[in-house]
Amino acid sequence: MKEINQLLDKDLFIRVHKSTILNITCVKNFTSRMNGDYDVSLNTGEIIRVSRNYAASFKTRLNWLTQVN
Repeated sequence: MKEINQLLDKDLFIRVHKSTILNITCVKNFTSRMNGDYDVSLNTGEIIRVSRNYAASFKTRLNWLTQVN
């Protein structure tokens, strides 16, 4: 996963779990699981878990995107 993540466009993709890389343009919304993890709803209707290890960078990236748009 580390090698794949390094090949992807950092403006579009972010690692959110040890086994998941997410295209941030597909995020519809996200909610806290109240334990440090988050559930992300995608435009497709799928729900992806963001683990607490990746939550801070995920939230920072989404905050940056919403400020730019």
